[in-house]
Amino acid sequence: MIIIKAYQKKNSQYMKKVAGELYESGENYDDRMMIQLNFDCYDQYKRNKLIYHFQMMEIEEHFIEDENYKKYNMLGTGG
Repeated sequence: MIIIKAYQKKNSQYMKKVAGELYESGENYDDRMMIQLNFDCYDQYKRNKLIYHFQMMEIEEHFIEDENYKKYNMLGTGG
């Protein structure tokens, strides 16, 4: 489980780096979509789903904060 968490952290840090490099200094912001796809050979959430969709949102009322950032973890066969 420690290795899985390390990969999750690495993936998240990489996406933050990419997001930070999307714009040049002084450039106007637009609605660029950023989608991260992770292909996994294990079901780390144990819900027996093929695709898990993640998005930044408020946890009690489920208000989505950023429509343009999405992350998908897809379960593969591992071989």
